Amino acid sequence: MSKKKGFTLIEMLVVVLIIAVLAAIAFPQYQLAVLKSRYTQLMVMADAIRRAQDAYYLAAGKYSLKINDLDITIPGDCTLSNKGGTITCSKFRCVVNDGWVNADTLGDVYCYMYRDGNTLRYRIYSLRRNTWRSCGVSHNDELGKKVCENLGGRYYRSYNNIDYYKL
Repeated sequence: MSKKKGFTLIEMLVVVLIIAVLAAIAFPQYQLAVLKSRYTQLMVMADAIRRAQDAYYLAAGKYSLKINDLDITIPGDCTLSNKGGTITCSKFRCVVNDGWVNADTLGDVYCYMYRDGNTLRYRIYSLRRNTWRSCGVSHNDELGKKVCENLGGRYYRSYNNIDYYKL
């Protein structure tokens, strides 16, 4: 009598269970890596705008409120608004803060990206030439908080349901 070879139902269920557990562990890490990558692109753009703002300040004695006044190359997937104060890219948007006359925040760079109903923010403050950066995330966005923390951010305050991390 010949014996048939094959897998039992129990063996198949064990394999499926192992794959499901591995996927459950890997998927959140994948999401974090993708979001962190996109956020890093946003940071690079903001830092380039900030450096261009510093050069503009040295030449003109004031900050520009329009990105198109700055010596900056806009990436191919980005567009500049008609007024010239906003760069809109496929995954994020950057603006120059128009603040108010003689405000400390005048000319600061503010970038943000929307995802799943939450907003992840990046801002470069230049208060009286004392530059520092923050990562802001909606209060209920745990994945966004992990991005801020993974980039070296340390929580420092909450304001209007946004948690801010100093970078």
